[in-house]
Amino acid sequence: MSNSGTLLPPAVRFAKIVGTLGAGALAGAYLTHSKHILPALEASKESTSPASKGPANISTQQPAAQAVKIFHRIHRSSHKLLLNIILASAGSYSYVAYYLYNYPVSSILTGTTASATTTYSSSSFLPHTEVSTSVAGDEFLGFAGTWMFFALPASLLLGIIPYSKTVMKQPAKRLNAAGRSLEENEKRKTGLQVVDEASTWDDLEAWRKANWVRAGLAGAAGAIGAVGILTVYG
Repeated sequence: MSNSGTLLPPAVRFAKIVGTLGAGALAGAYLTHSKHILPALEASKESTSPASKGPANISTQQPAAQAVKIFHRIHRSSHKLLLNIILASAGSYSYVAYYLYNYPVSSILTGTTASATTTYSSSSFLPHTEVSTSVAGDEFLGFAGTWMFFALPASLLLGIIPYSKTVMKQPAKRLNAAGRSLEENEKRKTGLQVVDEASTWDDLEAWRKANWVRAGLAGAAGAIGAVGILTVYG
């Protein structure tokens, strides 16, 4: 069964919008982390106050300790939210792909032209007019109306999950463990807020660089979804 080229059902159109908005939100969040928040934390290591200096480098003002606590709080507050956005956006794109797989779109909104031809016959006083339509869109625009086109951004978004669990796992694990330890020391009021400076900055930098890939995956998914919205019916 094929779609005759009319508007897609409201649920399908809504799913395309949800998927694209969600992917854009993810790309923005990841971009903010890598481009603004993490560089700001790393810049704090250059502004070490005299109180944080000493043989054991023991101080509540240790820049690395402060950076770890901030990272842990941000990660803890945003992790589940971003995961839910990934699942919602990927699920929306998957629903669109499922619909188009079962009901393919047979025409394209952009690039469809119509022409009329009028002929006269000696046997009739009335002219005869024929109207023909043709699709001027290229192969890419045709592909934008297929289920595979929307399966691609769904796959990109779902790919963020295993990437986060493998490539980004170790630095995130160490930073969050250090953050939890510092929070526990604060609750016990021990006054010790110490982390290993070198490894902390290395882990923050490694996480920041790896996070660019997640921003790229989400951004690509959103861009593909936007093209799908603008170039096909619905």
